[in-house]
Amino acid sequence: MTGTIILGLGILAAAIFYWTATHRPADDDLAAMLDGYDRASRHEMGIQMGTMGLIMLGWQETLARPITKALIIVAGAGLFASYFFRSAWVMDSDEKDERDEHERARLEKEHATHG
Repeated sequence: MTGTIILGLGILAAAIFYWTATHRPADDDLAAMLDGYDRASRHEMGIQMGTMGLIMLGWQETLARPITKALIIVAGAGLFASYFFRSAWVMDSDEKDERDEHERARLEKEHATHG
């Protein structure tokens, strides 16, 4: 039950975050204001940092998107909820083992008195 609530709240939080991020006024982005700035910036990054710098720049741009941030929120909530799902599963398994042990002991006692 707790895991389901956490997962639901995480999805709700991600949806609210995404909606607010996509419906706010655009930031003053230098790349959007100057034609060719993005291309020149990538070229300069490639010269200074090489291929790995370009890869890291791509990761940074991907992680800066609202949809990516919302998915990270959902993934975090999913991981946190999975802890509770796993705990509930282990507790149910322990209870089942205990019931099986009681049933086995009852059958052995019953068999011993009739045998």
